[in-house]
Order: sequence, then C-alpha cells, then structure tokens
Amino acid sequence: MQGMLYKVGFYHGHRYGQFDGDTEESVRRFQAWSAVADEVRSDTPGTYGVATRQALTRWAGRTPGSSGASGITDSSGNQS
Repeated sequence: MQGMLYKVGFYHGHRYGQFDGDTEESVRRFQAWSAVADEVRSDTPGTYGVATRQALTRWAGRTPGSSGASGITDSSGNQS
C-alpha cells in the first residue's frame, strides 16, 4: 500500500510495511483527492477499506491480486 501511495504521489516516507500515522495521513489525502471522482466515499477517512484499495490499485496502475502487493496489514486485517 505504501508503495502504491508513493507511486501516485501521496506518500513520501519509508516503505516498511507498517500502517502508522504517516500512512494513515497519506490514505486520508488520497481519499480526499479521489473522492472528487466519488470513488472512495463509502470508506471511513483514513481507513484502507475496499473502495480505497480498489481506487488506489487502479490509480497506481495495478490490478487487484497482481504482484507488487506491499504485504501491509491494516488495523482491520486487510492486506495489500
């Protein structure tokens, strides 16, 4: 997830697989940006829910289930 956020310009920290405050803030910024296209409004701000995961995957040029997943598990148990 951090790698995809980095690729689309929303994450600038170390990509080490932890859903920390910097990652959460990056998710929030991505959600605010992509909400303009009404893509992620069903997800709570700052959470890596289904709509956010699909939008981020699409914007980063990957398809769900493809290689390149980061291996990050968020607080809800979702892995990217």
